[in-house]
Amino acid sequence: MKQSIQKIIKSEIFFAFLLILFTTLITHGSRIPQLGYYHDDWYLLWSGQARGAQSIIPLFSTDRPFMGVVYSLVYRLLGETIVHWHLYALLWRLIGGLAFFWILRLIWPSQKYITTLMVVLFIVYPGFLSQPNANTKQNHLYGFGCALVSIALMLQAMKTNHKLWKFGLGFLSFILTVNYLFIYEYMIGLEGMRLALLVYGLVQQGFTKTRSLVLEVVKRWWPYPLAMAGFIYWRIFIFESSRNATDAARLASDYLGNLRAMLLRLGVETAKNFLDTSIFAWFVKPYLLFANASYSDLASAVLTAGTVVGLVLFYLFFFKKWWAGNDAEEKTTGLLQEFLWLGAFIVACAVFPVVLSGR
Repeated sequence: MKQSIQKIIKSEIFFAFLLILFTTLITHGSRIPQLGYYHDDWYLLWSGQARGAQSIIPLFSTDRPFMGVVYSLVYRLLGETIVHWHLYALLWRLIGGLAFFWILRLIWPSQKYITTLMVVLFIVYPGFLSQPNANTKQNHLYGFGCALVSIALMLQAMKTNHKLWKFGLGFLSFILTVNYLFIYEYMIGLEGMRLALLVYGLVQQGFTKTRSLVLEVVKRWWPYPLAMAGFIYWRIFIFESSRNATDAARLASDYLGNLRAMLLRLGVETAKNFLDTSIFAWFVKPYLLFANASYSDLASAVLTAGTVVGLVLFYLFFFKKWWAGNDAEEKTTGLLQEFLWLGAFIVACAVFPVVLSGR
């Protein structure tokens, strides 16, 4: 028993997990004691406290009714305690990071060091800055986390030979897909990530001929287009949204009424948002925050960044000492192009539905 524990503690994946955990806690959890409720948090809290958790469900009936059901259930669990909501949002941030780590290790199992660093960058990526609105905005982290776990489960099912496990993993992946689509419709672009990684994983397994690859993709992927088709049909033809921002009929009218201008906007805005997401997010908003920050905030940011860098160097030290010599396949030659092409395709897929829907 003692030897097993020591083996786990000295394993690379355990150190990687600790790095991911502490990076998440330091960057997104260190200010939780100073945080409160903000903006849209208040009316939801008032409704829950004054009229009960059940009253939260109809608040979302105009655009995303399933979100109201989930929100109501979570409210029953967390109540009005501020720290509970911030810890809940932090938990989903961690789940998203671990799911991303799971995906990377399934796709590039021999690239241990670089995949761990990719997860660290994923955690600190300054693309979602509304986590302090933990009561309201945890829905985004919940939906995104469910999507990533769903993709990880699908990839894990590909690696599993046991039929019962394969079915169980695939079924749970399908359920989570339906779940996140009904939470946020514009996250449907993440299905492009699923398809890209599925094809990439099958090519790794030896499906290099076009016909056999296509047949295998159809065999493994078919439940997910079915989920998307069912959701889109419900959203457009059954559900009636009374909110302009999510009204499919209004959006269709905009395109039909001014098709040329809308298509031009679609192309230009997709390109702009692609650059915003992949490049400018790292510099524009951080620079604005940096320029207006007080000295105490700057000191806190430097301390936080320095701590995370120190953790990465700590991981690197033990990686070189214990694991690098035993991992003959830890090479990145030729992978850079694959990273860039896959990343570019996935970002484009994620951005396109958001722009298409006018968000």
